[in-house]
Amino acid sequence: MSKHAMLALAVLALGLAPVPAPAQGREVTGRVTRLLGEVPVGLATITEVGGQGVAQSAADGTFRITVAQGDVRLLVRAIGYQKKEVPVNAGESSSPRIPSGSRRSW
Repeated sequence: MSKHAMLALAVLALGLAPVPAPAQGREVTGRVTRLLGEVPVGLATITEVGGQGVAQSAADGTFRITVAQGDVRLLVRAIGYQKKEVPVNAGESSSPRIPSGSRRSW
């Protein structure tokens, strides 16, 4: 088989390869604050437990994350704070303020 025929066959095979569809999700917004005083926590990491969604809070504590359909749990972590898991129900597109917990004592 010639090189051109092999190349054409390879291009055809790649064109027929299945491509996974992007996961359908929903956007959840919220705000990370300290447990006491409701002071915003910037640079907190928010991850979808068991999913692929990841976000980081802005300086004012706000965040936006794409998560799977249905009920999900968000894990909130920030340096100097205890991690916190927060449920978000299927019908919610925004979560309430998420208290990050109190500072750890080192």
